[in-house]
Amino acid sequence: MKIQGVARTCVLALGLGCAASSDDTSIERQVEQRLSAEENLRGYPIRVVSVNREVTLFGHVSSASDRSRAEHLAERVRGVSWVRNRIEVLRRPASLPPVGSPPPTDSIQIRSAPVLGELGQPGRPIWDVTQP
Repeated sequence: MKIQGVARTCVLALGLGCAASSDDTSIERQVEQRLSAEENLRGYPIRVVSVNREVTLFGHVSSASDRSRAEHLAERVRGVSWVRNRIEVLRRPASLPPVGSPPPTDSIQIRSAPVLGELGQPGRPIWDVTQP
């Protein structure tokens, strides 16, 4: 009799554990969808992890306002109880293009040169990237 009660408790606990895991997966998906739908946050590597409905955001953005916006979007997802914002703000030098833009190809020349390895044997080529 006592063993059956313990078994029932274990089954119920396992069922709740599965539901929490499913909820966390759903929460992660919803937060990721909201982040990718936000134009200012597209192209940034933001990872979302949910454990027991507590969401942690990891990644990099280029401004404090983008960091706050990501946190705000995560907080608004149904079922989220807490958001830990571990997103780092990285300042981009003014000379670099914005995130997501293709690099300029007309200003880079690539050449290869053979290198001598040990005892004068040909080695692997090295790549030299120079700007004209």
